[in-house]
Amino acid sequence: MPWRNLTGLAKATAIIAVILLVSTGLCGLNFAAYGLLKQGSSAFLGTALVVTGALELLTMAVSAVFLVAYGIAFIIHQVIRAFRKSEPEQ
Repeated sequence: MPWRNLTGLAKATAIIAVILLVSTGLCGLNFAAYGLLKQGSSAFLGTALVVTGALELLTMAVSAVFLVAYGIAFIIHQVIRAFRKSEPEQ
């Protein structure tokens, strides 16, 4: 796994990014499969594709929000770290 040697925020970011990429790919596949369904074909399959597509869109939105939040947290962490290094020792 790509996040095996990571810790903390870096590991969470890697996992959320993978979830976002997988959800994006599955959403694209759902869109293509739904587009290939013919009118009047299985209503259950069409409904299932719409429901799973909505879940994937929700997952993509939540993952994107978390990635932005992790990015902001990383920037804040780096700024605090830079200020601690620049403080004179007493």
